[in-house]
Amino acid sequence: MIKCGKIIGITDNRYIIAPTESTQCGKCLGCGKRSANKKTIKLPSDDRFKVGDEVTVEFSEKVVILALFLLYILPLIGFFVGYALSTLFFSLQILNILSAFILCGVIFLFIRLFEKKISFILTQNSMIIQKK
Repeated sequence: MIKCGKIIGITDNRYIIAPTESTQCGKCLGCGKRSANKKTIKLPSDDRFKVGDEVTVEFSEKVVILALFLLYILPLIGFFVGYALSTLFFSLQILNILSAFILCGVIFLFIRLFEKKISFILTQNSMIIQKK
């Protein structure tokens, strides 16, 4: 996956890159554009670029697939496992469904708690391939 952005800062030997809006953007605000806390990408710095440079960032397919697995597939698996396990303990359907949602939520909570560590691991395999 290739993404364009602008380097807005350099801290702790890491570039801070603000992704530029894609022409495919549907204005859904899913990227957090409305919030004051804009989304950024942090990548290892190699001192080739400076603040203000427009760059192209490449994410390996492995990283994209792993991120999709963590955000979508893992909670879905948790939902079904939560439902299956709860059928062993509860006979009421509503409790089974509630248990499934609770386990799905717990998985989302763990992903959120370890977001910085996961993000760091995922961006280690990403690189800036060229200056625009």
